[in-house]
Amino acid sequence: MVVGIAVMGVSLNSIIDWDHGAAVSFLAVGVAYLLGGLAAWQLIARPERRSAATAAA
Repeated sequence: MVVGIAVMGVSLNSIIDWDHGAAVSFLAVGVAYLLGGLAAWQLIARPERRSAATAAA
């Protein structure tokens, strides 16, 4: 979470125009959600990973 806050701060601070900074921030949030969704899908869709994850817990 702290990394996400840092990415937002850097993107908003490095880009002078607010509209472009906000667009970059929204794009970063969208990419983060997409990667999180893909990681969850990989865990759910593959039974060998699901059994390994439950065995480790």
